[in-house]
Amino acid sequence: MEDVGAGELIRAMRAAEAQALGSTLDATTLAVVRVRERLLAASDVDGAWAVVVLTKTSAPRPSVQLQTLRVDYGVVYVLDSGDRQDTVRASVLRCRSEDQHVRTLFSRFVVSLLERLPDPVTESQLADEVDAWVRLFLYLQEAPRADVIGIAGELVLIAESSNPEAWVRGWHSSKNDVLDFVLPIQNLSVEVKATSQQQRIHEISYWQARPPLERPSFIASVLVDMRESAQPLSDLVDEILGRIDAPEVRYLLWEILARTSGSALGTILEARMDLKASRESLLFFDALRVPVPAVELPLPPGVSGLRYRCDLSYCEPVQRALVLG
Repeated sequence: MEDVGAGELIRAMRAAEAQALGSTLDATTLAVVRVRERLLAASDVDGAWAVVVLTKTSAPRPSVQLQTLRVDYGVVYVLDSGDRQDTVRASVLRCRSEDQHVRTLFSRFVVSLLERLPDPVTESQLADEVDAWVRLFLYLQEAPRADVIGIAGELVLIAESSNPEAWVRGWHSSKNDVLDFVLPIQNLSVEVKATSQQQRIHEISYWQARPPLERPSFIASVLVDMRESAQPLSDLVDEILGRIDAPEVRYLLWEILARTSGSALGTILEARMDLKASRESLLFFDALRVPVPAVELPLPPGVSGLRYRCDLSYCEPVQRALVLG
């Protein structure tokens, strides 16, 4: 479908919400603001944010109902634009949360979803794409698996790379990966360590410093400078998305962010950090030159998860180009 930005969609849904709350609507009427020819921002009688897609009729598809999302295909609504009302058959994606973080995520997800659709789009085509995105909304109901500092550090690396698409493809590519990034084509792997302190003291596992992989491995260190007066982390995500052409990789970026952040994703994206200082702090170290404690291998039965604290300021960093290209 025609490109639309998340900011534009958010402004339109806010306008639709104001119109809905200032009107007398029934359950079958939506206040709408047209965004594109077949796309309208909307709000219902309760002021919920929604998006109306004027889809072409196709085989019936069941509605989707989650804690934060509801999608109905091929339903008949009265669309009230303030100066006229039209009765149409359309598909409606509705955010079921009043939390502003969740509403912002809803807007971002919808924008990314729509860019993968043809124009015009059928109800079945929309349903197929929504099915792929439902998993992201399910992640928003789970507990976070990482904190803002760790996620910020990994995003800094992707943003600093010359090929963010390749790095996103290699990001947490396996649930059992010991390392954050494994890039087979580039023949390297990287574990990112981030801290909000000014010293490069990180907790490292033995196998992150000595990974059982037959390829060059590096430890990345990022000093994440969090401050309320700085830019939100979402700006860094937007920059990365803007440098990725493949829609499936942009989807993958959102999937990994949702999977690792869980219910905290909205809060994490709004966290503020000095992006320039954090990016400039990125250093890489050859994993084989990172000191490890002297241990006898193999570890004895019942012993696992060997971790230790390491001050990387005692190590010599390698050139960025050796890792980032």
